[in-house]
Amino acid sequence: MRNNLTPTTPVLDALAPRPLLLPAPLERKIAARWREWEAWVLFQLKQRHYSAEVQSAELARLRKRHTEQMLALRRVGMPMRLVRRHRLDDPRISDEAHAVLVRRAMARRRLGPAPPLSQTTATIDKN
Repeated sequence: MRNNLTPTTPVLDALAPRPLLLPAPLERKIAARWREWEAWVLFQLKQRHYSAEVQSAELARLRKRHTEQMLALRRVGMPMRLVRRHRLDDPRISDEAHAVLVRRAMARRRLGPAPPLSQTTATIDKN
């Protein structure tokens, strides 16, 4: 018996959110950073005694937030080395604390490394 139904074509919704299409190396870097935070996030969620459904939803939300934070940091040109050093991609901290950490890291980056102690004391001795 033949199926009299015509095959359906998928309907594209212009307003539906699209998945992020990232270059493979960047996606791997973000995934590697997430793996470092995932255990801490799970530990924090279990301490709060959330149900499994809530933990799953919260974990997905924090992973998405982590990816968005990483992309924002990459957009402003923050190297991964500074992200790791200053823990700028911690998904557990609030947006305000994250903004303060990013501003401090950017300011340190603009100022460059501090001069060696010998140069600082030589300048003081001259005065």
